[in-house]
Amino acid sequence: MWRNLTGEAVDGVIVVDPLTLRGLLAAEGPIDAGGIALDSESILQYIFLEQYRIAPLEDADQSARRDQLGAIARAAIDAFEDRDWDPPTLVDELAPAGGGRHVLAWSADPVEQRGWEATGIAGELDEDSMLVSLMNIGGNKLDQFMALEGSIDVDTAGPDTPSGSRNRSVSSRVSPRASCRFVATTRAGPSGPSATSVSPPSRRTSNPAPGRSTAKIPR
Repeated sequence: MWRNLTGEAVDGVIVVDPLTLRGLLAAEGPIDAGGIALDSESILQYIFLEQYRIAPLEDADQSARRDQLGAIARAAIDAFEDRDWDPPTLVDELAPAGGGRHVLAWSADPVEQRGWEATGIAGELDEDSMLVSLMNIGGNKLDQFMALEGSIDVDTAGPDTPSGSRNRSVSSRVSPRASCRFVATTRAGPSGPSATSVSPPSRRTSNPAPGRSTAKIPR
C-alpha cells in the first residue's frame, strides 16, 4: 500500500497507539514536539481530547493536527534512540502491549518477521480471534470518559450444528466513569444486538444509567 502511494519500499512497519507512547515516555522521560511538552501523565489527555480542542477551525482537513501527531511519534522514537532509558519501567509498561494489540510490527526480512511473530506483535488473527471494543459513531470524543467491561463465554454447540462448532456469547457493559457527567443509554440494533449511545444528561436526569449489550455469535 505504501509503495503504491509513494513509490517507496519500506523495510518494516511498527504501529503504536497512545498507550504504547505513554509506556515509552514513562521509561524515557518527557518530550517536546513542536513546542508542546508531553510526559507519561499528560500524553493520553492530549491525544484523546486536547488536540481536538485546540485544533484551529479554519484547518478544515485537520492536516496541522495530524502533522502534530506525527511530530509527537517522531519525538518519542528519537528520545528512545538517543537517551538512556529505564529498562524495568519499559518492560512493565509494554509487557501487556502485545496481547492488547497496542503495538504491531511487520518486517520485510523473514528472520525479523519470525521474531515479531514469536513475540506476539505480528498482528495475526486466527479463527477464534475476537475483540470487544467501544466504537463512538458520534465523533464527539466522549468515549474516553466511558468504562468498558467485556466477557466471553464459550459452550459446545447443539447436535444439529456442524461437528467442532461452538457457541460464543459476548457480553459487554458500558458505563460513564465516576468523573463524567454523561449518560449511556441502550437501544435495540437492527440485527438484534443492542447499541450503546452516549449523550449529556438532561436536567431531569439525576443518576447516570449504564448500558449493556449482549450478542450470541454461533460458530
